[in-house]
This record gives sequence, structure tokens and C-alpha cells, in this order.
Amino acid sequence: MFREMLKLLTKTGKRDLIISSVFFALYGLSSIAMIVIVFSILFQIFDGTSLASLYKYFIAIGLLVVFKGICNMVADMKKSIVQVLILFSKSENA
Repeated sequence: MFREMLKLLTKTGKRDLIISSVFFALYGLSSIAMIVIVFSILFQIFDGTSLASLYKYFIAIGLLVVFKGICNMVADMKKSIVQVLILFSKSENA
């Protein structure tokens, strides 16, 4: 099925598919990074570190949330373009 989909896509469509896949992967990796930071914060709190010294971790989580949102928007936009291109090419072939 994947090969059939690639045959229907133009070079632009294939590029958009690759971009979408990369941004979905970055989206997933940012989730992993957020989990690591949260556990790091928890371990430091359990060790008795004050919350005031953990501000850099909270800033990192905030930046990751923004990055994750941007990755999700770009990936969904490119995925939608690829879907439209596939439907358009199928309607031309029919």
C-alpha cells in the first residue's frame, strides 16, 4: 500500500510526506525529552533541592511544549497536503 501511495505522489508530494514524517518523529522525541525532564525535576525535589533552583527545567518544559506544538502543526499540515494530492491523483486516474 505504501508503494502504491508513493507512485501516486509527485516529487512535491513525496517531499511533503518526508517532512511530515520527520516532524512527527520530532514530536515524539520531544515527548520523551519532557518525560526525562519531569523525572529529573521529581528526583531533585525528592533529594531536597529547592524549587527556586529548578526554574531552568520549567523553562525547558515550556519551550518543549511550544516546539511540540509547532512540530504537530507542521506535520499535520504536510500530512493534509499529501492526502489531498493522493485523492486528486486518484480522481484523475479514475
